Amino acid sequence: MTEPSTHAAIENAAENLPDGFRIEIVIEKDSGSVSLLDPEGNDHDFPSNRECLTDEINDAVAHAIEMEKSIDREERDARIKWQ
Repeated sequence: MTEPSTHAAIENAAENLPDGFRIEIVIEKDSGSVSLLDPEGNDHDFPSNRECLTDEINDAVAHAIEMEKSIDREERDARIKWQ
């Protein structure tokens, strides 16, 4: 059964992950991992203490949000530069 905190992290990801980003959770015997993929399908490392799966999911969401903000700033700056 999923622990409440892990369930909450998954719900948070479903609600707050930016459009096009994806989180993949891989479970193997005695381990698990979280991958963050951008809209183009590229895998990205993200800062995490990786103490538990719940923290790793939350860290991936936070990193995706920061990546999206960075992309938005770059697009805005490019539009201003060409005006």
